[in-house]
Amino acid sequence: MFERKKERKCTGRLKTTGNSILNITIHQCKYDSVKIEVKKYNIAKKRVSDSSNSAAQIFREEFTPLIDQELDLVTEIPVYSSVKMTLNRIRKKSLGNSLDPKLREDIIIPSDSEFVLFDEGKRDIILGLCSSKGKTCFADGTFKSSSKQFYQVYTVNIDIWFTNDEIYVIPVIYILFPNKTKIVYERLFSMIKAHIPNFNPESITLDFEISTIQSIKQIFPNAEIYGYNFHFNQSVWRKVKNIGLASNYKDDANIRLHVRMCSALAYIPFDDIDEGWIIIMTNTPDNDKLQIFYDYFIEQWLENPIISRSVWYCYQRRHRINNIVEGWNSKLNKILNKPQPTFNDLYHCLKKEAENSDLLYECSYLKMEDKRRKKTHIQLDQRIKKTLVEYGVDKNLTTFLNIIANIQKLD
Repeated sequence: MFERKKERKCTGRLKTTGNSILNITIHQCKYDSVKIEVKKYNIAKKRVSDSSNSAAQIFREEFTPLIDQELDLVTEIPVYSSVKMTLNRIRKKSLGNSLDPKLREDIIIPSDSEFVLFDEGKRDIILGLCSSKGKTCFADGTFKSSSKQFYQVYTVNIDIWFTNDEIYVIPVIYILFPNKTKIVYERLFSMIKAHIPNFNPESITLDFEISTIQSIKQIFPNAEIYGYNFHFNQSVWRKVKNIGLASNYKDDANIRLHVRMCSALAYIPFDDIDEGWIIIMTNTPDNDKLQIFYDYFIEQWLENPIISRSVWYCYQRRHRINNIVEGWNSKLNKILNKPQPTFNDLYHCLKKEAENSDLLYECSYLKMEDKRRKKTHIQLDQRIKKTLVEYGVDKNLTTFLNIIANIQKLD
């Protein structure tokens, strides 16, 4: 039996009998490099018209695999500079202003009405897909992943379930903030309340941005407002560094203890905070910078009319160890892989994340997926709980503050 290569005019032959090869005539034909190049080029042109990846990235993805082929084919591969203008022209013609407009008003939102919860003339954009019935909410923003038309991407996350070993918090609402003024926060939170009527949280945990706290108090007056203990400790440590106390903190164990005891006040019962402060002031080291720190702590945390004690203290709160949405912000930054992405990239990334959250919501509801907490967070939580139980028995506040100060570090 004779077999012949399918290319026309190919002289290659293979003669067999049964499973035995009798004779082989080597073919002399080459790859149809022009045909392959045209096919790859057409694929590249199609992809640049509907993909968020750059033209250069698409070119590499299509043509780089050909380098592993025969040398004669490699010499026919075009260089990117020879097709760059054409690919970018096709891309701009297809995407138009949605490529990356300078102004928010020029943004063209894809017609995904299910995902776009609100898009107002001033370009206040609220996105979401998953259930918003969660009663325990966590809000936080990221600046790095925001497109240039907006100030930050702000997410509202809900707690689905939480145990000692598992945690399930997913983003359900995505807000694109043009700036961080109190007026903008109030307007956008009002829109959430108006357009998502079943969103009625019992508590909202967030950072210590005053404009955010004031806005939520006004729009959701029945919701308890809490601050992230993670951000509380960050703020305390930032002040230590800003006033030049960091070197004394590291070199002097007594100064270090007293600064840490200030942050440990967040873990004691609300009614014991004043007594705890008196204990800290007793036998405090004589240091001018430490006194400046104490003045700051009184003004910012003990006597602040907006950020009241009930906001930053976390005694018996379920979520108190870390900023549980920080991981999602980090994930978003890694996916986008660049600061200030195009709006098109940001929009499609958020849409995919929303679809994933929707799936996770269903999986968690059916207990189909296990979301383990970090081992270090579990261990820290257990040590704090053990100390709280012991304090409930012996009521020795000095011992309690000392233990917590040594368990949880600031630096």
